[in-house]
Amino acid sequence: LVDRTQSDLREAADLEHGDDKQRDRYRGAQGHLSTFDRHLTKGHFDKDELDKSIDAIKDILDHNTLQASSRDALMRDVEDLRIARDRRW
Repeated sequence: LVDRTQSDLREAADLEHGDDKQRDRYRGAQGHLSTFDRHLTKGHFDKDELDKSIDAIKDILDHNTLQASSRDALMRDVEDLRIARDRRW
């Protein structure tokens, strides 16, 4: 799930020609996901970092200009991350 979300973020960023603030949103979301994944590989489910990841992706959905396919993929990712968080918590 984390790998798919990272891939969807990279693809959406590659398709977008936004300003620095929009690109920073992608970097932020990818950073939070990376930190969450690093903790997860060590056996620690970091709910706070997952929440930050979800919020960062929601910021992209709310503020960045996205192609429909990218928007759909990121919306699916947010929903799946929420499900993973709720099942784990």
